[in-house]
Amino acid sequence: MYVLLLFSLMPLWGDSTVVETISTGERFAVEEHLDPNYFVIFEFYASWCGPCRKWAPMIERLAEQYPDHVVVKKVDIKNWGTPVAIQNSIERLPYLWLYNPKGRKVRSGHPREVVDYLKKKAKKEKW
Repeated sequence: MYVLLLFSLMPLWGDSTVVETISTGERFAVEEHLDPNYFVIFEFYASWCGPCRKWAPMIERLAEQYPDHVVVKKVDIKNWGTPVAIQNSIERLPYLWLYNPKGRKVRSGHPREVVDYLKKKAKKEKW
């Protein structure tokens, strides 16, 4: 019984395939990180950002809850003057971009908007 319980909890511990840091201040090409099999969340954050620390577990949990549909690409802007922050015009944190499997941006903004959108989509499509 304990072994069964242990294996049923494993997805809660995270999976490196659903959450990945792709930049720590450097520029990156969005196209290189899209995947035709997944919704891709680009999570712009910084270690010094309190709201980012609050939202990060919720965003990662969403990817862990729907590992066949959602992946998270974390982008640490480090500070406001880094190339990645300037390249992507990031002016507030946390800030998310959501791309659908067709490679089209379908949401951007505060994490609540993206999380709500994906939860509704999962419910509607019975993920």
